[in-house]
Amino acid sequence: MISLYSSCTRTDVTVCFCEVDGNPFPELDWHLSGRPVTNSLNMFISEERLSSTGLRSSITLHQSLTNTSTLQCVSKNTHGTVSQLFHLFHVTPQESVYGFILDHINTDSGSVRSTVGLELYKMRQLTMKLKVQNEAADTYASLQLSAPPSEYKTLNIKKGVCCRDFNISLAGNIEALSGSCVIIKCRFEINETYDKDLTESAATGLWLKDGTNGVNNQVFNSSDPKPKFSGKITGKLHEKNCTTVFYNITSNHNGKYYFRIEGNGGLKWTYAKESTSINVIDSPPKPIVQLYVEQKEVQDQEEVLEVLEGSSVSLRCSAETLCSSPPPTLTWSSTPRIPLSESSRLQELISDLNFTATHRQHRVTFTCTITYQLQDENKTAQNNITLHVQCK
Repeated sequence: MISLYSSCTRTDVTVCFCEVDGNPFPELDWHLSGRPVTNSLNMFISEERLSSTGLRSSITLHQSLTNTSTLQCVSKNTHGTVSQLFHLFHVTPQESVYGFILDHINTDSGSVRSTVGLELYKMRQLTMKLKVQNEAADTYASLQLSAPPSEYKTLNIKKGVCCRDFNISLAGNIEALSGSCVIIKCRFEINETYDKDLTESAATGLWLKDGTNGVNNQVFNSSDPKPKFSGKITGKLHEKNCTTVFYNITSNHNGKYYFRIEGNGGLKWTYAKESTSINVIDSPPKPIVQLYVEQKEVQDQEEVLEVLEGSSVSLRCSAETLCSSPPPTLTWSSTPRIPLSESSRLQELISDLNFTATHRQHRVTFTCTITYQLQDENKTAQNNITLHVQCK
């Protein structure tokens, strides 16, 4: 069994949530206009395990969207796949408020919350009555679907409680190389009543490790010149960017991290429901070596691959980039040694080796090495491929 609840709101950024429940425990992915997405500078995805069968994921989009942009939440387990599609067209401020209100409703029944969330998505597709009335000087919204009376679902929510609230976007898991650094990409939102308290001079960011006690679990404070963990908040806190770098990574950095924001007045908030985990590794991940023949990738690649003499061959080496200064490098070598001509794209950490297959490459093993230059030592990882060149 697998069931899905989702909701979406759009203000200056687009924030969408998906909650899924399934047995066995389900997987959950996001697709933007049909393509799978992962964490990037303009896109932040976080996940929270709710129970042995429940998973919650949120995605924050900091990028321009077109009238045809769609966002899809896809979840699956061994019993099948469910998905929810959002059309990310421009919505008015009022409609954006209603979406966020529904996302923050607290009900006694999770199934009721699921039903309400799905009906919000159908708001554009079904005939819906929308009534806004003033009550005790506060604005209330009442949403009612056109359906048989027994199926009416009416919501009365006070606007001032839940227009824009505290939430945060963090990567779920981050790998960090021992002796190097680690970057935590982070953006947050606050309740709009505290906007005036989040100033450039007063904003302070804290990181708590393996717990949310502000004293016992604190490992970093942006206003402390000598925090427990050496680091720096590279984002601008008053712009709600809490991206942080930690230096001199050791096994002590292994753990779960929570962010806390403090400012003027009563702005003091720990984002206890969302966290990011840092996993410290001693060696970098192996690079990936792929073979292309006549500009087409060879599928089902093995350690020894056959190519036809005279064909155009490209070996591509790519690697996941971990935080380090200077950045890691990719190099090619061969056994036995032959002259190599490579082209590299350092920004993407991709290196291509291009040649026309001849008898000279027969039974040659090509090795790609990634090297991290750290303060105390260099750390490397390798991957290789052997070619068998067939005569025409």
